Amino acid sequence: MVMKIKINEDFIESYLKFLNGLKKDEDYRYYPVKTGNTDQGKKIELGFSCFAIKSLYIIDEWKNITEQQKNNWVNFINGFQSNINKNFSEGSFIDINYLENINRFSFTKETKRNIKKIFYGKSNVKGKKEEIQEFIRAESKQAISTLHQVGSKNNEKYYERVFSESDITKYLNSLNWSKPWNAGAQFSALCVFLESQEKQNDLYFGMKKELIDFSNRIVDIETGAYFKNNVPEKSELINGAMKVLTGLDWLGESVHNPNKLIDTCLSEEPQGYGCDIVDIVYVLYRCSKFSDYKKLEIDSFFEDVETLIFNHYFSDSSLPPSNKLRITALTNHITRLRGRLDHIIEHVSGRKIKQMGVRLRCILRVAVFETIFDETIPEYAAVNSAVDLTDNLLNRKAAGFTNAVLRKMLRLSRSEPGWLKLLSRNNKWHSMPGWILRKWTKRFKPADLENLIIAMNENPPIHIRFNPKRIDIDDVVTGLKNDKIETEILNTINYFLKIDTGAARILSTELFQEGLISIQDPAAGAVVELLNPVEGEIILDVCAAPGTKSLLMAEKSGKNGKILASDIDPERVKMGQKDTGRHGLRNIEWSVRDARTDISQNADKILIDAPCTGTGVMARKPDIRWRRKKEDIDQFVKLQSDLLHHAANYLNPSGELVYATCSLEPEENWSVVERFLNLNADFMLVPGCSHLPKTWINERGCLQTFPHLHGVDGMFAAKIKKI
Repeated sequence: MVMKIKINEDFIESYLKFLNGLKKDEDYRYYPVKTGNTDQGKKIELGFSCFAIKSLYIIDEWKNITEQQKNNWVNFINGFQSNINKNFSEGSFIDINYLENINRFSFTKETKRNIKKIFYGKSNVKGKKEEIQEFIRAESKQAISTLHQVGSKNNEKYYERVFSESDITKYLNSLNWSKPWNAGAQFSALCVFLESQEKQNDLYFGMKKELIDFSNRIVDIETGAYFKNNVPEKSELINGAMKVLTGLDWLGESVHNPNKLIDTCLSEEPQGYGCDIVDIVYVLYRCSKFSDYKKLEIDSFFEDVETLIFNHYFSDSSLPPSNKLRITALTNHITRLRGRLDHIIEHVSGRKIKQMGVRLRCILRVAVFETIFDETIPEYAAVNSAVDLTDNLLNRKAAGFTNAVLRKMLRLSRSEPGWLKLLSRNNKWHSMPGWILRKWTKRFKPADLENLIIAMNENPPIHIRFNPKRIDIDDVVTGLKNDKIETEILNTINYFLKIDTGAARILSTELFQEGLISIQDPAAGAVVELLNPVEGEIILDVCAAPGTKSLLMAEKSGKNGKILASDIDPERVKMGQKDTGRHGLRNIEWSVRDARTDISQNADKILIDAPCTGTGVMARKPDIRWRRKKEDIDQFVKLQSDLLHHAANYLNPSGELVYATCSLEPEENWSVVERFLNLNADFMLVPGCSHLPKTWINERGCLQTFPHLHGVDGMFAAKIKKI
């Protein structure tokens, strides 16, 4: 998928324009930014020139540069290599313009003079010398790796200033291995530099042996990671392992304890940051080369981070909005129908999907979807693109397999028009995990089950909520229409609208930017309606982030009310605070709290929007169905019960609370409420809600919506009153 994005012609054109905007002159110098200056200045020419080469190589545009231009550029990079300055390793790549940029270290004038002396070999001044040496080492590593990437070599051999095995040992021991990211980076640099030197001598083999032996001495028995002294955070362990394994790969060395390192990686939840995702995937990839341990779990993990990778890629990408929308929609479609697509692939290929590598199966899923289910893509284009992508990412043999599978599938469509209908009789066609399908088969009638599954495998409708205290519905409809967004007025909750066309433009509208509208599903609004906030009330909103329900409650409770919104996740709290600012609301107080244990102040009303399996929103969040397991229900039920019992302690006499989930599972919904009521005689269920459609209220008087019945997310909520 990523390669397909990178070779997109529109992307290449815009990216080349971006690079040209950074170009300083015809001598291959590049600025770090298009205009103005940065903390890194405009004169670190070596690093940014290497960046430009690597960028062109990644988007496959290096091949389109003339041989003369390539040679000139390589010569430009090699021109920074020098043996003159004895303060640095022989053959270092030294960017003299770096002297003009030492302000970024916030040095004193005296220190700056000393630094210049270091560069010109006039002094052996202490202080920042080591820091500068680290910079030169990093720049040299960047230059050497860049040249090697494009099939060129540095003019002179680089010799790290370590001339014996004992010197290497001394240097490695001097590094702070309690912070393996930093220490591992220096270890990796030594490995790169060693491999760039003459190999066939005793010094080379002795130094290589000591690097390998040292890494073996510091590998941890329990985690498989590389560190000494204090045990770092798990993310730091993985980050450091990535650096060390990169160095060992340069030396042709295997992973010391791949099974333990695999366990460490699989127990870590990537947070969506680029480095975290890249590091953990790289470590798992390297370990899998030397061990078949937990292969299926690794494959599953790679699939779990697909959404994170796409989210991170799009957050900084210069892709046009239309391209981002297309890729996002495609990813969601394929994730929803993954089970169905795998069923087709297995039938046509005669191979189990788990027998295929992760990349191959992803390519085939995209191709099958575009060929069979996407009418906007010509068959030949989908097939050719998939074959080319397989060849680029994998090898020619895999590309041949991809071509054979897709061509056979097209032949079946022409010779046996009913072959897909036959496949649809298999439960795999539902694209649902077996445990969910078995549960729902017992619970729902066949017709209801079929319609529910259809709804979960389709794009869910997009709704917006407007603030009727600030704008009336006619102005909302007209304003959105002016932005080419067509809406439909609902007969359920009167401050919600359904988007018919133009949903991709909502975030850029003036109405959204000014906080007059928000994207929200009516089922979420129904939870707030059930709680029924009124002017001046103090409302405790636990597990609140990112805060769409908090905003609605704040609007209803007015300037004299107060919403005490909290969440255990600091990053999600920041999101809530940001959105609160966009709406101009001053009656929401955000805090980071564990709602199971933290003390709070008493409130008139409480909303517990409890974490859950999320089976009611699987159409909107398609990855949920593949991430959740049957045993997760018991874990969520315990968490939900703990939240309800603890929060209830802070409800004022005669106060009301609403317990809500976006799950369809009875164990997480009524069972939790019923258990609480049986254990707490001073609380009672308040059935019904006049503010909501009657069809949204179940036989017990609780809110219960289903996508196939009500056209909104699946939601459960019960109102409980303190007697």
